[in-house]
Amino acid sequence: MGLGAVVGAAADRWPRRRLLVAGDLLRAGAFVGLALTGSFPLMIPLALTSGVGQALFHPTVMATLPSLVSRERLPTATGLYGALREAGFALARSSRPSPSC
Repeated sequence: MGLGAVVGAAADRWPRRRLLVAGDLLRAGAFVGLALTGSFPLMIPLALTSGVGQALFHPTVMATLPSLVSRERLPTATGLYGALREAGFALARSSRPSPSC
């Protein structure tokens, strides 16, 4: 959460496509590392790396939306992006097995 403001400012100054790719690569590398490691001490920096990738990706997407759609459609595009993101969270949550008593 602390990186959001810093990365948001970076998204306004640096090439957004590179920031989006960097965020995706950080997250992908961290998740591959998490899947392959069995060491708890190694999991902590990998989880932090994933968080940095997410902190880099989300503000950059939000800064990119105005350049992708017309000004009149910006509220709709922002709402659609948010709805799709929340639907992804809901689907991921519903696919987890429920804990048995």
